[in-house]
Amino acid sequence: MALALARHNIRSSVFERRPSLDEIAGVGGVLMLSPNAVNVLDKIMGVEHDIRPLGFTYKAIEMHATSGPEPMYKLGEFGRTQEGAVHGITIKRPVLHAKLLELCEQQKEYITVQFGKRLVNVEEQADGVTAVFDDGTRAQGEFEDSVSSRVEELRGDHD
Repeated sequence: MALALARHNIRSSVFERRPSLDEIAGVGGVLMLSPNAVNVLDKIMGVEHDIRPLGFTYKAIEMHATSGPEPMYKLGEFGRTQEGAVHGITIKRPVLHAKLLELCEQQKEYITVQFGKRLVNVEEQADGVTAVFDDGTRAQGEFEDSVSSRVEELRGDHD
C-alpha cells in the first residue's frame, strides 16, 4: 500500500511489530502469488519487475502421484495464454519482505518504516485515526490499513 501511495506522491508510514528486518527474515515459508496479485505488484505498486527475478514463474499447478508421470489432478493454467501473459510468482516470504522494505527505503521521501511498533489500540475520530503502540507512542493519520488481524481484533471486527 505504501509503495502504491508513493507512486502518487502521497506520504505514508509503515509500522512493523517486529524489532528489525533480521527478525522478519526468518518468518514464513513460500508464497504463491496469483496472476491477480502479480497485476497488483505491476499496475498498482509498479514493482513486479523487481520481484519476479527473486522467485520463479509458474503457469499451472498439477498434483502428481508417485506411481506415474501423468498428473492426478490439474488445477488449470494461470494467467492468459496470449503474448504478454501474466503468470504467477512463487517466492520465499522473507525474500519478498526484504525486497518490499528495500523498495520502501528507496522512497523514503514518501514512506517511513518503523520497527518495534506493537499496536495496542486504534482510536477513531471524525477526521482520521490514531494508532496507539505499546511503547506509549501514537501516530495520527487519515486512515489505516492492515494485513494483520490486530486492527480488526481491536475494533471487534473479527469472527
